[in-house]
Amino acid sequence: MCVEQPMVNQFLDPLSIKKIPMLGKKTYGILRGMGITDIKTIRQIPPIMIESLLGKNGKSLWEKANGIDNTPVFSYSERKSIGSETTF
Repeated sequence: MCVEQPMVNQFLDPLSIKKIPMLGKKTYGILRGMGITDIKTIRQIPPIMIESLLGKNGKSLWEKANGIDNTPVFSYSERKSIGSETTF
């Protein structure tokens, strides 16, 4: 699935913060303790504020909530069959 740039925020906003890659249990607990449940709320927090709260991880979290992630994307497909052959 590919989400075009103009639709990124609309796509991400209602999702749970659990959907953010690399969000650990500790950070999740901190955010839930603040009443943050969805990605839209993280997007609305000033980046400097979330970075002061969570450090570099906070900046990365804010970027991902805003659709900014330069991690390479690789397509995945399951192997349909396993073959074995012997050549003489």
